[in-house]
Amino acid sequence: MNTRKVLILDDEANGRSRTDRSREYQKLTEDKTFEVIFADNMEHARELLERPMDIDIVLLDVVLKYWGEDETATRKYFRELFQLADSKELPVGLVSRAWSNDALEIVRSFLEMHREVYMPLLFDFNNDFNNDKIGGVRSHIITYIRRKNRQYSLKLEPDDDLRLLHISDLHFGTAEAKKSLTGRWKQADLFQQIKTHWKEGRNGERPAGPDLVAVTGDIGDRGYPDDYDEARKWFEAFAEEFKWSFPSTRFLIVPGNHDFSVPLYKSTRLNLKKETKTSKEKTTSKLILSRADIAPNDKLAKYAMLPFSEFAVDVCGDRHLHANYPLKWWVEYGYSEYGVVFSGFNTSRSPASSKDVWPSREVDEDDLEAIMRKFREYKDKNKNSKKAYPIHILLSHHSLVKAESTEEEINDVKNFSKKLLGKPESPDLLLTGHQHEHAGNILRGRYFSVTAATPTKSPNQDPNDVKPCGVNLLTLKRKNSKVIGIEAKTTYIINGEWQNPRDLSPNCEWKRKN
Repeated sequence: MNTRKVLILDDEANGRSRTDRSREYQKLTEDKTFEVIFADNMEHARELLERPMDIDIVLLDVVLKYWGEDETATRKYFRELFQLADSKELPVGLVSRAWSNDALEIVRSFLEMHREVYMPLLFDFNNDFNNDKIGGVRSHIITYIRRKNRQYSLKLEPDDDLRLLHISDLHFGTAEAKKSLTGRWKQADLFQQIKTHWKEGRNGERPAGPDLVAVTGDIGDRGYPDDYDEARKWFEAFAEEFKWSFPSTRFLIVPGNHDFSVPLYKSTRLNLKKETKTSKEKTTSKLILSRADIAPNDKLAKYAMLPFSEFAVDVCGDRHLHANYPLKWWVEYGYSEYGVVFSGFNTSRSPASSKDVWPSREVDEDDLEAIMRKFREYKDKNKNSKKAYPIHILLSHHSLVKAESTEEEINDVKNFSKKLLGKPESPDLLLTGHQHEHAGNILRGRYFSVTAATPTKSPNQDPNDVKPCGVNLLTLKRKNSKVIGIEAKTTYIINGEWQNPRDLSPNCEWKRKN
């Protein structure tokens, strides 16, 4: 269990000893959920906040009923406290023993004047910090810390495996998707297969199924809104089956080339042209549509990805994906306490020329540098933490590195591989799709590259098909919340039946080097 450090700043601290104050907050600390640190005054609070102490939340124990005598000083005091905490990206809570209408008005007016301040937790010490309600206080504080820090709970013990389902190339909008994925019974077949592999654990405390789902593109087939209406229903059914909220932060999604609506984009090259015909009797003119041989208009490309991006926000929430274009990259630290951080690339860009049919496959070097910079900043921020640095899992539709089973799928992939790998912030696990086949490769003895097949094919697939229809099931082995290894398996359909999971490939296991 992680112990949260709570810094308490008491505006009447000089009147009471630390022993007295510690006794008052004993109920908060008695189950070891929290460790309490007391500041004697503002100067002491500044000193504590400037130390590398891994403080999780600041609680201001205040007697607000006396503050109305000097409203300007009150607001200055408030502002300085919040700014101190905000500089460390810490959430703040207010604890008072004498809430009154005047006190609440001070808080309300302060928040109205300072919109940048995150809404604090409010506690009545005499009422909330008793035996009957202290459990709720602990829960509220932990939830508040997670929300402020964009952390999400998986309810795993430190040595529990983390279960990651990797799916790709669903191609909703096709007849094959309807045959293999949609409908109550088809959904139930796949969901049951996943539950059979990842069974219920800890005497029923841990439900069967995955903890997270990574989706590596081509959710739709044509990028049309109708494709994503089907997909949205499927993901909602998935969340319901595994008892997740919807939308759910447990879905991590990147787009593929089929999520870029080429017909919408190509429409920018249609022009109205005047056509004139002359006969013996008369001359007639009319307007006709003609293809304009002009360069693609990148300003209109955002509309070609709007159906996908709106779907993604509907499914996983507006946290790292937004309804705009280009959807370049994102970084998700929300599961770092479980040993994993994620990043995602959009590898589909506007067609390079007017003659190209499909989006080009590329990643800007600026995008790569932005992700690497985010990870460097994260590492610097947590350099004093005793916790092990989490592994980096990167999602993209097209392969970013050249492996035995992959083609050169993005522009200048060899040069890109050099810039992507071989650095402290490089991804340990690369998840891709696009090829409609499953594969697992250990690159340079350190990096694990995993490709997912498509679950969308005819249910009467030939058993000898070299590209079987399926999904990947990755089990991340953990010790003391640190990922120490990854076991990769795949399950696929033959003659309409999901088969028992088997090793993804001969290179199906990864072990941490450091």
